[in-house]
Formats: sequence, C-alpha cells, structure tokens
Amino acid sequence: MEKWIDTYLYSLFPLELRKRIVELTIPSVGQVVGWENEWNKEHFEADDDEQLPLMKLRKNRVAYFNNECEWGWLRNAIKKEYSSASFALVVNGGGAVYLNASGSSGVRPAFRLKK
Repeated sequence: MEKWIDTYLYSLFPLELRKRIVELTIPSVGQVVGWENEWNKEHFEADDDEQLPLMKLRKNRVAYFNNECEWGWLRNAIKKEYSSASFALVVNGGGAVYLNASGSSGVRPAFRLKK
C-alpha cells in the first residue's frame, strides 16, 4: 500500500500540488478519531498523533464513494492479544473498529502541504 501511495497516487496530483506535499500517508487512529475513547486505547496499537482539527466533527470522519458511506482503513494494527492480523478502520458512523486484514475496504489517504 505504501508503495502505491508513494508512487502511483502521488503521481496523480498536479505538479503544483506535488511540490507542496510534505507527507502523503494513511491516517492513524489518533489523527482521525483521537484517543479519548477507552475502547480505542484498549484495542489499538497506540500512536502519538493528535486528532486533526477537521476530524473532531464526526461527520468529517465519514467517507463517501459513489454517494454511499464507506469504511476506510487506518494504519494502526489491533493489539496482539485481540488479533494478529487485524487493523483499524473508520466505519460509516465515524467511529473506529477493526477488521481482519483480508477484508475489503477503502483507503482515505491524507496529505499535509507546506505553505
């Protein structure tokens, strides 16, 4: 996935935008849903990321594809005591759950721009 993001997806952005991209990645649990929820703290591998200001509103965490709410992968794995092959994802209600890595879901990449 990282290779696809760093090569193919990156190449789809216009040159003017590519020059300003500082980071292109799959967002983390911390960036999207934050760490206030005890269930998230207990189940997901921690990251040190702060919740992005835009993601504080649940409606902004929900992704759409063809006018349908969709689930989207995050980069955090589930803690080993719960599963050895599952990762976090954001569901259509804007919360985080986990699903086995063999499951099919979308990806909602995030990028930071320099001024």
